[in-house]
Amino acid sequence: MGAGRSGTTLLDIALGNAKGIFSCGELNRYPLRKGIPTGFKHAPERTHFWRRFTQKFEATHNLEEQIQLHRDFEYHSGLIKKIFGWKQKSKYKKYQQYLRDFHQELFNSIEEEVIVDSSKYPGRALAISESLAYEIGYVFIKRDPVGVVYSFAKKNTYLPSKGWFSANIYYLMVNVLCQYASRKLRKKHLVVEIKYEEFIQNPEKILTQIGEKLELDLSESVRLIQNDEFLKVGELFEGNTIRIDPEIKLRREGPIYPKNLKNGVTRMINCLIYK
Repeated sequence: MGAGRSGTTLLDIALGNAKGIFSCGELNRYPLRKGIPTGFKHAPERTHFWRRFTQKFEATHNLEEQIQLHRDFEYHSGLIKKIFGWKQKSKYKKYQQYLRDFHQELFNSIEEEVIVDSSKYPGRALAISESLAYEIGYVFIKRDPVGVVYSFAKKNTYLPSKGWFSANIYYLMVNVLCQYASRKLRKKHLVVEIKYEEFIQNPEKILTQIGEKLELDLSESVRLIQNDEFLKVGELFEGNTIRIDPEIKLRREGPIYPKNLKNGVTRMINCLIYK
């Protein structure tokens, strides 16, 4: 869970380099993309796994029907409706059945025993908790709000940009919803909170903490990073554009942001979220 531009894709890749873990990227995008990942124009072979999976899954499921369910229950507005009891129970049951069928088919298609889903949406996190019988762990990643605002200001990316005010409101709203979901999830699941900046500066330590908290063996990921080796990107369906590269290296230094009034106000607005 976390706001967009908070490092979820990078964390997904790092986790996916451990033995027995299959890295999926943002699975919530699956219905909207009709089962076909985007961005691999010059490397169509990178989509073979998902094309094969979709061919099997569509034999028994109509993706067009899942798109509206996705909009109803996975967007942040869906979680707000759930909080106030406005969700339609019959539709929600269909959505839950879709989640069960999707994950069962996914596990049938891979050899690994663990999957990583970096969809981020807290509503999806709660729905997965209520729908699936698997053992589930959650990571709530936070990033310095100034970094998120700067990232959203970038143009000419495949993701829409946001102005300073809208980026601040987005960051605050999403992380409040993530805090709400995190508290509910802790009642029956393992949940760990991390900061993006600490992950970048000391990934070995943070991955070790995640592994200990969620009872996962992440030693292979830690070894690769310690030796400054490349991380394989794997089969990420959607996410940050770094997923387009077949392999990446972690950079331990993030950007340094100037001390000015705007950045000060950004940190003040979000001080209760990012302490």
